[in-house]
Amino acid sequence: MMEIHAEVIDTFQRGAVRVMCVTEPGHTVVLGKEGEVKIPYKAGDVVLVGVDDRLICGPIGFEGGVEFAERILSGDSRAMTQPAGLQMLATVLVALSTLPQFQPPASAAAAGVAHG
Repeated sequence: MMEIHAEVIDTFQRGAVRVMCVTEPGHTVVLGKEGEVKIPYKAGDVVLVGVDDRLICGPIGFEGGVEFAERILSGDSRAMTQPAGLQMLATVLVALSTLPQFQPPASAAAAGVAHG
């Protein structure tokens, strides 16, 4: 079993599901057609973790999340039907929403004003 070092960004389902940010680089091992394949990840990538620290999806970086979203919008049926694809996009979006540059200015947040 691999160990991924990460910090909690947000929790859902009364803390049973956590969006986490990876703190140390490493790699995961998946089975491919040719055998085991090492897939690297870096600090800053995100994971979705369930009960008993079970990995639901990730690690994935923001660039990977955007690439995956573009494949879906381009009509790639494999991307559209990928298991845990929706959770992967949600994980990236929640993590992205915590970055300072994506926070509304204090005056706009206080006013509750929407612009369109």
